[in-house]
Amino acid sequence: MTKLRLLELDGLRGLAALVVVFYHLFFQYNRNYGHSFPIPDFFQYGYYGVHLFFMVSGFVIFWTLTNCKRPFDFIWSRFSRLYPVYWAAVMITFSVVAVIGLEGRESDWFDMLVNLTMLQGYLGVPHVDGVYWTLTLELAFYFWMFVFLVSGQLRRIEYWLCGWVSIAALLTYYKFSVPISGNVMNFFLLKYVELFVAGICFYKIWSKEASLITYLLISLTVVSLAAEYPSHIVLGLLGLYCLFYLAVTSRLSILASKVFTFFGVISYSLYLIHQNIGYALINYAYAVELPMALAMPVVLLTCIVLATLLNKLIEVPGSRYLRVLYNNSERLQRVANWLQRQPASSPQ
Repeated sequence: MTKLRLLELDGLRGLAALVVVFYHLFFQYNRNYGHSFPIPDFFQYGYYGVHLFFMVSGFVIFWTLTNCKRPFDFIWSRFSRLYPVYWAAVMITFSVVAVIGLEGRESDWFDMLVNLTMLQGYLGVPHVDGVYWTLTLELAFYFWMFVFLVSGQLRRIEYWLCGWVSIAALLTYYKFSVPISGNVMNFFLLKYVELFVAGICFYKIWSKEASLITYLLISLTVVSLAAEYPSHIVLGLLGLYCLFYLAVTSRLSILASKVFTFFGVISYSLYLIHQNIGYALINYAYAVELPMALAMPVVLLTCIVLATLLNKLIEVPGSRYLRVLYNNSERLQRVANWLQRQPASSPQ
């Protein structure tokens, strides 16, 4: 990937993180607790940042798969990328909420410990922070991509994805009488698979590997979204498709600006720690009667500073340490070789 396009992808992450933060601290806080000042309606559209994150994930994960020599390389790369800063965010959020308080969102020690696995969504344990629900879907997506990798189906993945998206569309459109549990919905990504798949298609377009089936598949994702969502939401998602296309074809150089790429770098840390900590700080500001014109910028800045520290002190060095450990550990390399079934590069 060229430097510009890599920066634009970071810029997309940064944009997604920013709109989600503003969505939660303004619109969603107002719905849950009530702000003392009017919230413009456009803040509600920040929810689309989550959809954008899913598309970025589809792009990045498929890009990662094409560079993995062994299946276990993929597992370790995802573990080293996600878990160190996630563990820190869970413990920090748990501590802040325990000290300041946040009615209806407190967690106990058992909840916190289970959250460290990132599997709480499947185990029926409350999330320490509500935004972690997306990680439940991310893990499912990683699992299925790993299945495609070890089964040697990456070359034919678009055909498999056509079937997957079609089934998801049928289940959501016809709403069969047999109820589908939340865990099944999440594990098979029945509500959001279109967005991950769109990200994969945009990777194919960017890497000059797109074929007729690629464009048919991305069209199918639009049809599936239309079967699931009302028209105004579908239009919003189509807007994200256009944004993503312009970004990966180097037509949105503004996303490569220092502001967007900075937020792209800290986007994961910022996403993990902004909601409940932000809510607790806003509640505290109201309790001590701070002017909201001062309090809201302070809360936003606090979240950004905390995310930056997490990125610099834990996310980057933690990921680097685990990858060095993996490369230098004979035991882990033996495990990787033992688990190897087919190189990731051969299906491409």
